[in-house]
Amino acid sequence: MIGCGEEVKTKSPEQRRAYRQKKYAEYFAEAKTFEIGLKGIAVQTCRRLNSDNGLGLIAGLRDGNGIDLAMGFIVEWRDGDKAIIKSPDINPKKILCIVVGDATVDLPV
Repeated sequence: MIGCGEEVKTKSPEQRRAYRQKKYAEYFAEAKTFEIGLKGIAVQTCRRLNSDNGLGLIAGLRDGNGIDLAMGFIVEWRDGDKAIIKSPDINPKKILCIVVGDATVDLPV
């Protein structure tokens, strides 16, 4: 078995969670809220999203070539009609695919 290098520090689950939360807070510090119409937008997810279960989920925002433009999180999901997403300042018209993950972020909207 291959071990970790000596410089790798062991962290508790709480320390790892706090570190991720800090990094998300830094990434989304200047984020703006965008309304994205879902007509003509591909949505990739492993769950059926509705107005009750999508809030706070992290999503990759991709262009038509499958290139990630930014990471965002769902503020509101309007059942197949519109999504309200908070992300760094991007042109929402370039978003042609939303890849919804299972991780959530707990940040102010």
